[in-house]
Amino acid sequence: MQRQVIYRQLWIQALLVTTVSLLFLLIGGWKAAAIALYGGSITIINTLLQLWHTVRAFKTAGASPERNIMILYRCVIERYVVTIALFALAVGALKLDFLPLMIGFVVGLMALFFGGIKRRA
Repeated sequence: MQRQVIYRQLWIQALLVTTVSLLFLLIGGWKAAAIALYGGSITIINTLLQLWHTVRAFKTAGASPERNIMILYRCVIERYVVTIALFALAVGALKLDFLPLMIGFVVGLMALFFGGIKRRA
């Protein structure tokens, strides 16, 4: 069940990030589109990390609750570290424009809201 929600989030993130990147391609050119794609990719990488840790937690579900809590804590810490490192790389080393980067990132995060919405029959 949890994995299905994460897979749905991934699809929605990919759709939203692709859409915003195409809009930046039309408005600001390929460079702005690539930067927005990079920003959105940060959220996709975070979701993939969450998926990996979820699968790992399910495999150790028979283990002690303390073990599963440690997996959860590790997931949270790794996601923060990866996000900070990718932003530092983008802004510091690559000198990417901040606005398309943040818009791509925020649009990717919007999938967290849409991923929880279910259709009513």
